[in-house]
Amino acid sequence: MVARRRRGWVVAVVVAMVGAGVVGAVPGAAAKEVTGSAIVVSGGTDSNAWVDDASNSTITWRGDRSAVIVTGTHPDGSNDSYAWFFSPGAAAALPTEGTHEVSASGPLSLLVGEGSRSSCHVEGTVFVRQLAFDDTGAPTSLAVDWEGRCGTATSGQVRVASDVAYGGLDVPEALDFGRVTMGEIPPATSLVVRARGTQAPVVTSVAVAAEAGQEPQYVVLHGGDGCTGRTLTNLQTCTIRLRPAPTAPRYTSGSHRLLLGTADGATGLTSLRDEGVSMSQRGQYTPMTGRVMDTRKGLGVRKGAVGPGGTVTLKVAGRGVVPASGTAAAVLNLTVTGTTRAGHVTAYPAGSTRPTASNINFPAGWTGANLVTVPIGSNGSVSFFNNAGSAHLVADLVGIYSSGPFTSLGRTTDFYPHEPTRLFDSRTVWKERLGPNEYFAVRADYGAAMNGRVEALVLNVTATGTTGTSYLSATDIEPRNAPPSTSTLNYTKGLTAANMAVVPRVAATSTSLRVPTVWVANTGSASTHVVIDVVGFFATPQDADYGLRYRSLAPTRVVDTRRDLGVASLGAGKVQRVQVPTSVAGRDTYSLVGNLTGVAPSTNTYLTAWDAGARPTASNLNLMRGATRANSAWPGLDTGNGFRLHNASGSVEAVMDVSGTFEGFPQLPDTIAGVPFVLGSTGSAVAAPVVKGPAVEAPKVSDVAPRVSAVGGR
Repeated sequence: MVARRRRGWVVAVVVAMVGAGVVGAVPGAAAKEVTGSAIVVSGGTDSNAWVDDASNSTITWRGDRSAVIVTGTHPDGSNDSYAWFFSPGAAAALPTEGTHEVSASGPLSLLVGEGSRSSCHVEGTVFVRQLAFDDTGAPTSLAVDWEGRCGTATSGQVRVASDVAYGGLDVPEALDFGRVTMGEIPPATSLVVRARGTQAPVVTSVAVAAEAGQEPQYVVLHGGDGCTGRTLTNLQTCTIRLRPAPTAPRYTSGSHRLLLGTADGATGLTSLRDEGVSMSQRGQYTPMTGRVMDTRKGLGVRKGAVGPGGTVTLKVAGRGVVPASGTAAAVLNLTVTGTTRAGHVTAYPAGSTRPTASNINFPAGWTGANLVTVPIGSNGSVSFFNNAGSAHLVADLVGIYSSGPFTSLGRTTDFYPHEPTRLFDSRTVWKERLGPNEYFAVRADYGAAMNGRVEALVLNVTATGTTGTSYLSATDIEPRNAPPSTSTLNYTKGLTAANMAVVPRVAATSTSLRVPTVWVANTGSASTHVVIDVVGFFATPQDADYGLRYRSLAPTRVVDTRRDLGVASLGAGKVQRVQVPTSVAGRDTYSLVGNLTGVAPSTNTYLTAWDAGARPTASNLNLMRGATRANSAWPGLDTGNGFRLHNASGSVEAVMDVSGTFEGFPQLPDTIAGVPFVLGSTGSAVAAPVVKGPAVEAPKVSDVAPRVSAVGGR
């Protein structure tokens, strides 16, 4: 509402203007005061100058045939509004009807003011609805409307002792959102609009107008616009629900204008203000490295193999450099070794109900790894369950996702996916295997503008044509003096094995390393062919170029061909589309974070998961006849929230479990946790078109560095 002002200033100004003869002499003894009805200024910068007095007790006026001055006291007792309709220099009599041009230089002028706050001459058109005088020349009734420009005001009305209807919208001067966090869904703020006057306005539009240089998508109506289409009689109200939706951070205060249009062309204005915009870190990724669990040594958990039906719980939050709070999920490379019989391991949030999902399936005597993304559970921990036999578990921390808008995690990044791209294949590049204790560098060139922002590459690493048992490590540290201490992929003789990896890039200490680079090392006495595909990268967001953010989910199964969940079967060479349920994916969901398992294939084969279009040449999961294996998979989604599955050969059962999603950033307030809402008064959930997140060009493949023998390798 209009702020309280000191009284008396307007009266002094008006008296000074009259005394100076600007409008000609005001009749003295013959002048008389009469009461009136309203002064209205709509669309002003600071407020809508409303004086509306049905009792005709607070509006006064005086004048003659060449000038009429009207003043009105606000209901709260604050300083007067005023309107001054005159012929400069008393050069002519005021018109009593019709449409006329008005300006500061005449021949007709209209000056309106809101106390000490502002005053201005209308540059535009005045519509004289009614103007009458008595025998002495004193005004007896006045009805004037105007349109044009007065400061930033666009229209107004003046009524005194008139039976001509008037009306408009009385809106708050400003709505303050305080400090706004981009990417967070703030509470809805209500703006109450009140009709004033004898003419019931029809609200025809509600719109937010950006100031010069500011983004237009600043505020959205969310559940919603209760004013458009309403006809409001005197003192009736309607409500608009607003949420800020900034699309860029801004560290200084800002404002936008909320404009309400009416059928008669008048405009109501409210200033929408904030104290600056910060960017949320929720769902961002921070690369980390280091072994955090090893049951062989008692690292992180009790020492000893995990028996059948056994569970170990690893505390992640507050461990080492991981913050004690603010962590949504941990990304781990989980290795199983020393298995005594076939079984599987399930990773899940500590303290929650264990899901049916599995993360690693293994036979007796097997060593293998899989990349797992596990939401953090109670006490900042994750649990690991072994269903059969005994097995040792080893976990290397790869990175963490933030759970809060402001968390000190270090290098926070967004995910930028692209079509799977083959970076390297030793079978075609070298035409020979990577030997024992040898390593090489592989690079992905995204161009000068992006390369410096990349913090980690998301790779699928495959070992094939193996001559024995060993392991591959993808790392940001050159294995110059010793082999890496952690593994990415364990392989055995004659079998093809694959694993997804999120690998920090090598520090760009030289020109050759400015292109995102990782080292790949083969440790042990065996040789293997190496195939590396890249599916995306994590990078720092910049200049409104935002990637995707992670959203944790309770582990959820979306595919199980054994019970016709998702799809019924995967025949040889067939492509099947999987529809993801609405409990998992919404309008802003770009891709899934899941685990794809192939169960007992009838022959050697591979599975590929992707969003739409042509099938990528890179696969997600390589399978050997009769063996059940799993690998992390992050398939993109099409515009209907589905993805494709392809089986290369034979028959195989497929299972896919999802532990999270990647969401577009920033989400707009008409979407909450992936669920769109009606932009109306009810706020009920409805279906909406899927708006997908960013896509980046696949990299140019840089020259692969020659193989190097690791000094001190074992």
